[in-house]
Amino acid sequence: MHGAVTTDRRLAPLDERHPENRGVLAYLARGGPAHGDSIARPSSVPDAYQGCGCHPDVVERLWDVLGRELPRAARALVFRTPALVHARAGIVLAVGLGTTYALRLSAAALSDPASTALASAHSYRTAGERLDLVPWGPLWRFGAYLTQEPAWLAAAAAEFDA
Repeated sequence: MHGAVTTDRRLAPLDERHPENRGVLAYLARGGPAHGDSIARPSSVPDAYQGCGCHPDVVERLWDVLGRELPRAARALVFRTPALVHARAGIVLAVGLGTTYALRLSAAALSDPASTALASAHSYRTAGERLDLVPWGPLWRFGAYLTQEPAWLAAAAAEFDA
């Protein structure tokens, strides 16, 4: 399904000042100045599935599975990283992280017994690095390809619909 994201003139806003985005944006910016815009359409690069630092299966999971029920404008590159951003509130809901992905869940999703399979830290064995999502906020977890994840993500997005 690579390339399934088509050119779309719409793009979610990115609320760079919202407290819910502080941790994830600090990580994605990696402490340096952004090269261009902090948010861009997937069509702004030749192949967002292959060329934005994430495994193509992770990008497919984000945009084509987790983001299926979200507006197309939610599919974005945030600091050149595949992400899902709430189409009106500008809150980052999910982001690709190389060979894995992270989700911003609702408190209700975290009370679901199935969510205990989701970790807040991940070790990248080949790079010898560990990423801890705790600084991003208490609702961030690494995805685990669970069938409940699309519903959990939709519930998290609904919190910002009001």
